[in-house]
Amino acid sequence: MATLTSDIWQFHPEEYLAIRADWVDAQPQSHQSVVEGDYGSATVV
Repeated sequence: MATLTSDIWQFHPEEYLAIRADWVDAQPQSHQSVVEGDYGSATVV
């Protein structure tokens, strides 16, 4: 499940990623890749 952060926090330009625990349990390597990919593309201001 994914949603825009602006749906949660109005006028916030970034995105929010939520991953279900059952998917993480069933796909641990894919989860790690998603987290590392997302973290690697993040910009901290």
